[in-house]
Amino acid sequence: MPQPTLSLRASVTRKASPALASDMKERLALLQAASKQVAAPVVAPVAETKAEPPALVAVPTQPPVESSRKAELESNYQQLKQQLPVIADGKPLAIGVKQHLLELAKSGTLGLSCEQLVKVMRLHCGSARYLKALANDGSYRHDLDGNPVEPVSDEHRRYACQQLLELAGKRKAPYNIASQTSENSR
Repeated sequence: MPQPTLSLRASVTRKASPALASDMKERLALLQAASKQVAAPVVAPVAETKAEPPALVAVPTQPPVESSRKAELESNYQQLKQQLPVIADGKPLAIGVKQHLLELAKSGTLGLSCEQLVKVMRLHCGSARYLKALANDGSYRHDLDGNPVEPVSDEHRRYACQQLLELAGKRKAPYNIASQTSENSR
């Protein structure tokens, strides 16, 4: 039996008459029925062979690169905390302190490269501890000696709250900033 062909062109180019529409429905039904009749696949029997499993070779495992980078970053962070108590205390830093720290890094005073310092400061300033200190009402920014310099602006306080909410969303357990603030004020 020849395969019926369905021309949708008639329905697109002009308004189809009821007789043409009925004919098109029949052709479509025949096409759908023909496409469902699929010949069963022919499968040739495969001769069973016993293959020996591949020999296990001992491959020395190395720690993932990511974990070694993380360990190096944490080591650098601990080193900076020992050198600068204001970092260890988690106090909000004065605006412009990054430039002063970069100058110290370039001179070799900190024992970190500029790139390492930037990564450590990104870790420090993005930590929940630092963001909580920044978000607290009445908090002040501090210089590298730990002296209060200026109050934290409302804009920076709101940004810190927003960052804390994003961190809370990434955590598995719910995190409530309001309860943390009320616990700290007791």
